[in-house]
Amino acid sequence: MKIKLFLLLIIICITASCGSVRKPYKEILAYDYGEFQHELRLTYHTKGRGNIHTYSLAKYEFDDFDWIYTNKLEGKIEADSLVFSHYQRKTEYPWKQSKLKGHIEVLSDSSIVVSLLMPRYDDSNNVKSWEPYQFNGAYRLIKKEGTGPLVEKD
Repeated sequence: MKIKLFLLLIIICITASCGSVRKPYKEILAYDYGEFQHELRLTYHTKGRGNIHTYSLAKYEFDDFDWIYTNKLEGKIEADSLVFSHYQRKTEYPWKQSKLKGHIEVLSDSSIVVSLLMPRYDDSNNVKSWEPYQFNGAYRLIKKEGTGPLVEKD
């Protein structure tokens, strides 16, 4: 009985120690881009520990990116007029986010608000609900000259 209790305690400790936290930086970089006029890069930092599938409790930390493509960078831009992707310059199916709702709004030359809703699907690939994008909020907008550098994604 003591061994079972000890093993249960170990399993609980391992699973409770695993997890990650994602936090966006407070700026969005805007670059020129050929296919669309603008490529917006939202950078976020991921920090975590462990991977239950490999029984590892190692700490990890890295930056990652989400991408928004649009033909204008002024006023309110509805979701059907932009492309959202987790992969840079992957703006077609299967990479682009389908059935996106909401908008982004450029308030000034240096301020942008992201207010998007992501679809959540049921088992038969139907949208059962929409959830706010995890990084919705106000950001400083930084406009860069030229095309943005390619960013590697693992």
